[in-house]
Amino acid sequence: MNKRAFAYYLLIMFVFPVLSLAHGLRSNLGMKFKRKLLIVFITIYGSVITISESNDGFRHQERVYSHYVDLSFVDFFSEIFDILFFRGNPNINDDLYIHIISYLTGGVLGMPWLFFIVVSFVYAYFFSGSLFKVINLRKGVKYKWYVYGFVVIFILWKNIEGINTVRTWTGLWVLFYACISYYTTKKKKYLLLMFTPPLIHVGYFIMAIPAWLVLILGVRHKMFIILLILSFSTTILNPQIVLSQLEKTETGQNKIRGYYVEEERTSSELIEEYAQNTWYKRFYALGVQNLGVNLLAFVVIGLGVYRLNLNTLEAHLFSIGILTKALSNVTWFLTAVSNRSGLISGLFILACIVLFLLRNNSTDLQSKRLKLFNNLIKIGVLIFVPFFIYKIADMIYFISVYMLAFPFISWFADNTNYSIREFLGLFI
Repeated sequence: MNKRAFAYYLLIMFVFPVLSLAHGLRSNLGMKFKRKLLIVFITIYGSVITISESNDGFRHQERVYSHYVDLSFVDFFSEIFDILFFRGNPNINDDLYIHIISYLTGGVLGMPWLFFIVVSFVYAYFFSGSLFKVINLRKGVKYKWYVYGFVVIFILWKNIEGINTVRTWTGLWVLFYACISYYTTKKKKYLLLMFTPPLIHVGYFIMAIPAWLVLILGVRHKMFIILLILSFSTTILNPQIVLSQLEKTETGQNKIRGYYVEEERTSSELIEEYAQNTWYKRFYALGVQNLGVNLLAFVVIGLGVYRLNLNTLEAHLFSIGILTKALSNVTWFLTAVSNRSGLISGLFILACIVLFLLRNNSTDLQSKRLKLFNNLIKIGVLIFVPFFIYKIADMIYFISVYMLAFPFISWFADNTNYSIREFLGLFI
């Protein structure tokens, strides 16, 4: 990597972050350089993050100030056992990952304002690593328009807004990065990493099960397809048996109550979204993007691409995707688990499709089966148009205006920090 060029881009990054990132990603300085630049960009985003009081991230940061600033090491170490043995403690950030970061920034360094900067750096590391392992657009190659479409959809599926909640989507990118790295390299360190998401968010004791099953069983086409189809009947799991098992610990009881609260909040948000006049918000609230992923999965399965045309990496990612979708279907009574599992499944399925399309971009797929696949894939991109517009529009509500220019101002004048939408509202 050209250190002098990186220093130049880094300097510009602290003045015009978006401009520096855009120019750097278009350069010929290599993937390692571009990944580091993206990590810096996302870390700066964490330093100027705008979070509403209703967001989980706001409560996590508040606890750093209220509990961790004067926390002794003995108490910190004792609380680790509360987390590991699922004993409820309302004062702590109740997953090992966030507990450690909270103590590091608040108790050790005495700088709680660093909390989201550290969180953003960790998120950026796994997010950027995942993107560059999936997206490899070669210079001089003319890709078909729908290939670019799926690349954009994959990037937007769960992008930097995932930092705001701190744990859940960091766990997603750690899990995805571990899976794609392990099936690419077979290195044991990525195998171990695959089992760390539950330490980031306890929900991954459930939501990572599909990835672990694929790791143990390998790609079992018929078995996984049958499980996916059966999951749409939603009768595979008995809700009462599952709930009774989950409520055996204090943490489990608290999480179950939280999932029911989220169910009520989700319903109210759906009504609010649907009441909006904006058509793309209505489509998003109705879950058209989830329908799109389901249709893509059945196209890949129905046309035999899953069984006949995917390489080893793609087949493993797709298997994790459809098993996680099955998990989402059968946990319908736990709305938080179901919704989050659905999003996780979408990421793995989209990654498989992007990898397959990039690999076959320069190849004429001659068989009628694969020609039909290409035509249906094009329709699939169009289904995601409302999702694309919603995501772009939504960004202005949570991205700080300082990501456009002069982020350092907000470090010294926090009361001037506005989202792009709030800033525009000052003049409109």
